[in-house]
Amino acid sequence: MPRTVNAGTNALACFALLFHTGCGADSAAPVTAAPGAGATAEATPKRRVASNAEPGVSVEQAEQFAAALGSAIERRDPAAANRLINWGVILDRSVSGLSIPKKEMPNVRSGFMSSVGSQGLIVQLIQSLGEGGSYRLVRIHQRDGKRRALFRMVSQAGANYHDYELENTAGQTRAVNLYVYLSGEDITQTFRRSFIPLSQQLSRNFLQNLTLGETAFVKHIDDVLKMQQQLGAGAFQQSLATYRSLPKELQEDKNMLLLRYQAANGLVGQDPSELLAATKEFKRLYPDDACIDFLQLDSLLINEEYDEALAALGRFEKSVGGDAYLEVLRANVLLSKGDGAEAVLAARRAVEGAPDLSDTQYTLIGLGIQLDDYQAVYDGLSGLEQDCLVAYENLRAETQFAGFLKSELGKKWLSEHGMDE
Repeated sequence: MPRTVNAGTNALACFALLFHTGCGADSAAPVTAAPGAGATAEATPKRRVASNAEPGVSVEQAEQFAAALGSAIERRDPAAANRLINWGVILDRSVSGLSIPKKEMPNVRSGFMSSVGSQGLIVQLIQSLGEGGSYRLVRIHQRDGKRRALFRMVSQAGANYHDYELENTAGQTRAVNLYVYLSGEDITQTFRRSFIPLSQQLSRNFLQNLTLGETAFVKHIDDVLKMQQQLGAGAFQQSLATYRSLPKELQEDKNMLLLRYQAANGLVGQDPSELLAATKEFKRLYPDDACIDFLQLDSLLINEEYDEALAALGRFEKSVGGDAYLEVLRANVLLSKGDGAEAVLAARRAVEGAPDLSDTQYTLIGLGIQLDDYQAVYDGLSGLEQDCLVAYENLRAETQFAGFLKSELGKKWLSEHGMDE
């Protein structure tokens, strides 16, 4: 009897690939908000807009979409966010050419839509953000004649970028695809793989339109799902063992390499060699893929290859079109390299580009504390209050600020806040 394949369940198995994060939370300077810090609401970001407008979705419509999506994610409201994404179009693009019989599509669509609403991308995105993460618009832009909205995801695990392709249907602007920078592909490509086993079950002709890698994926789908489940459970060694049991053509598939990278990254505290090996293999097989430039930052720092880390960050920055948050990561690399002055300059560029993103202000503060640059500490604390609406209730209770508070700038800050002794 053939094994039953559920459209919704298999689609969910691929969602994990959408939340790879590069350069973890320790990449920023080590200063965090005090437990008694004030409100953490962040102001609406400044938006850079492409000037070469084309017919279709207008800049104003794209900005309205982005504002609505950002608000829904900030409220942790997955239903509102899902209404802004045309999952029907995404499904149709994902299954195109997979020979799923027309009579089966209503059931496929029903299962997919149910899973999207209850456990899908938006739900998992919100879970990944946790309480302190942010999901912010970077810019409205165009690519291949399509208006797009680029978002930055920052959580305790690190960062990722999601680029939404927009269309107007029935008077509403909605997303019809999503490019995930750290998987290096559109979400429709990711979903396509999840529907291949279903196509196998429902159609005798399913192999006709598959690549060699996709055929191997079908044959070893149980092992692929097993590896993902082990990864989700934190069983990193077992996940790597499952990966090594796969045939060569599947081991060299980009998405399997990304899963290998995630498992190796989970072991970095015990055995960094696994991460170095996973990064090296990915780079060998996909040397021009932008996502590896971001992913490999951790391994380059482990190897103390600071110049290559800066070069990789520069390449990724170019591929994403620039973002002030990347200056936070550059500041960390420069500090690790021993170039404190340049690290502070990078942090100041981050603050200038995104003053309302608390990570930029915390980075400036952290660098100032480590380097005894009390002007940087003062400016960062002021920026937190003015631009991020975050304030320390009692700075004297924070031991890392002891040196700053003894300085003239520290005394000035205390005086301005009515905390003179």
